[in-house]
Amino acid sequence: MEPDPATIASADASTKTCSPEVYIVVEDFENFKIHGVFATVIDANNFVRSYCAALLKETFEPGPNDEISEGVMLDGSIWWHYRRSPFVNCHVRVEKWKIKAPGSVQAKD
Repeated sequence: MEPDPATIASADASTKTCSPEVYIVVEDFENFKIHGVFATVIDANNFVRSYCAALLKETFEPGPNDEISEGVMLDGSIWWHYRRSPFVNCHVRVEKWKIKAPGSVQAKD
């Protein structure tokens, strides 16, 4: 599950030439959680790998019928999914968000 280095380099370089972007690590398990905001897709991906490894070791302890899947998006970000039953699902992913420029939203009177 290694993203293409050229895709990551392109994604990181694009933040220097257009509107700034950040990479948000989100988790859908019992509740929606934001785990962090990162400047590069590499840092966000590294967090996902570490966090999901810890989840498997400390929280889920997977059994023989559990499903674990992972993948890479076109922008080089990764996702991870764990499923034990229809009621136990955990999805962790990286989302790319554009930062709005200061003053881009006007206050309403």
